[in-house]
Amino acid sequence: MVFLKHARAEVDQLKKEVKRLRALEVHNTKELESYRAAVDAHTELGDRLENRVKLAEETSDRLAQQIKREQEVFKASVASSTAQSRRLHQLLSRMDATDDSATVRYRRRIEDLEERVKRLVRANKTLRSRVKLEEMDPDVLVLVVEGLSTGELDWGLLDISERTRVLLKGLLRTADPAQTDDSLANDLARAAFMETDPLEESTPEARAADARKTT
Repeated sequence: MVFLKHARAEVDQLKKEVKRLRALEVHNTKELESYRAAVDAHTELGDRLENRVKLAEETSDRLAQQIKREQEVFKASVASSTAQSRRLHQLLSRMDATDDSATVRYRRRIEDLEERVKRLVRANKTLRSRVKLEEMDPDVLVLVVEGLSTGELDWGLLDISERTRVLLKGLLRTADPAQTDDSLANDLARAAFMETDPLEESTPEARAADARKTT
C-alpha cells in the first residue's frame, strides 16, 4: 500500500515535469520564431542597404564620367580659344604692317571678331548638347552655378513655366546644407529637364508663331 502511494506520487510528479517541459517547449518555439523574424528583417534591411550602396556607386561612376566629358569639352574650348586668339593677334599684326588705314583695320578686326563669335556659338551649342545628353537643363545649370557662387539667384532670367520655377525654388529651399553647390546645381538642372515639355523648349518666337497659326 505504501509502495502504491509512493508510485502515484512519483507519477504525479512526472506529469508535472512533463507539463512544465511542454510549456517550456512552447515558450522556446515562440522565442525561436521571434528570432527568425528578426533575422529575416535584418536580412531584408541588409539587402536594401546593399542596393543603396550599388546605386550610389553607379551614380558616382556616372558623375565621374560626366566630369571627364566636361573636362574634355573645357580643354577643347580652351584650345580653340587660344588658337583663335593667336590667329587674331597674327591678323592684327599683318594689318598693322600692310595697311595704315584705321577704317580698313577696324573693318577687318570686326569681321574676325564676328567669325570668332560664330565659332564660340557653335562650341556653346556643342556644350549644351552634351549637357542635355546628361538630362540636364543647360540654362538652369548655368544660372544656378553662377547664382550660388555670387549669392544672387534671379529665377526671372529663365524662360520656364511657373510650375517649374516653383518646383526649383522648393528643391533649393529644402536642399541638404551639406550638399555641394555643383551637386545642387546638377540636381536642379535635372529636375528642370524632367519638368520641361516641348512647348517650354521652343523659342518665344516659335511659340508666338504657333499661337498665330492656331488663331
